[in-house]
Amino acid sequence: TEEASTEEEPEEASTEEESVEEEPREEPEETPDAEPVEEAPVSPKTSRIKKVPAEELAYEWYVIKVANGREDTLSRKVEKTLSLRGLDHHVRKIEVPKQKVTEIKDGKKRVREHKLYQGYFFMECQLVDEIWYLLRDIQGVGSFVGGKPSDKPMPMLPDEVRKLRDMMEQRESEAPPELKIDVKKNDTVKVKDGPFENFEGIVVEVHPKTGKLRVMVTIFGRETPVDLEYWQVEQT
Repeated sequence: TEEASTEEEPEEASTEEESVEEEPREEPEETPDAEPVEEAPVSPKTSRIKKVPAEELAYEWYVIKVANGREDTLSRKVEKTLSLRGLDHHVRKIEVPKQKVTEIKDGKKRVREHKLYQGYFFMECQLVDEIWYLLRDIQGVGSFVGGKPSDKPMPMLPDEVRKLRDMMEQRESEAPPELKIDVKKNDTVKVKDGPFENFEGIVVEVHPKTGKLRVMVTIFGRETPVDLEYWQVEQT
């Protein structure tokens, strides 16, 4: 019996050894906490930014600087490019504000359109990122007016928009264009048509809306005011 018990002892020892040997094999299964891996990609700054969906953006007016003298050409190019890129549904209107002016020069009358803001055009749109980036890549088109180049531009203020709309409504009305000539008050002019032809005088009044002016001429040694049409005089 003693021999049997003596023989069994090594078996118990071997069992203990086996259990000891198994412990290191279990350690790799206990993986360390993976919290740092999960948190690493998250940027606190990015997580605070909420991008507004395009359909929720308001239509607002913006001012865009362009090459002087190319306002019409570049505004049409922008409109066409936006259409080709499928972004035209974000744009309501593109405007180059103008005013019709009637000029009388060298006795000839002509009507032309005068740009009210040379070097700029106006756009009413939902300023999605795609439009902002696209305009910056079109040659001849400069930056938006307002804000830093690296930041999204600021829209026009309500008062500025109101003035712009008033100008556009005035342009579209049937009111006669404003007259513009190359003579002004206190200029010396010569009458070239009518009963006072070849008389010289001083312009004392100018009336652009009626197309008339008053000239002080000397008749029989006395200064006399004479009402004339713009085209009846020329500068001396």
